Formats: sequence, C-alpha cells, structure tokens
Amino acid sequence: MSKDYKNRVQRKTKAKSKSSLSVWQWMLITALVILFVVFLAYLHFAGSDKS
Repeated sequence: MSKDYKNRVQRKTKAKSKSSLSVWQWMLITALVILFVVFLAYLHFAGSDKS
C-alpha cells in the first residue's frame, strides 16, 4: 500500500536568501560610510584653516 504524502507536515528549513546581507558585509558597508564622512569632515576643516 502506498503512503499519502500530501498531508505530511513539512519542516521549514532556513534557506539563505540572496537579498539578506551577512554580518561582515554590513560591517564593511558601515566602515565605508564612516570613512566617507570622516573624509568629508577632513576636507571641510582642512579648507577652513587655510584662510
């Protein structure tokens, strides 16, 4: 006799979606944003000292 698999409870496995970013990618993005802000602040303050 064959089994009926239709009503069987399926376990949900955590599939890694490609849209989610890993921790190290968030850290890299955050570091780049902080470096860009520091660079802009450096340009702002370095330009104001030469007057």
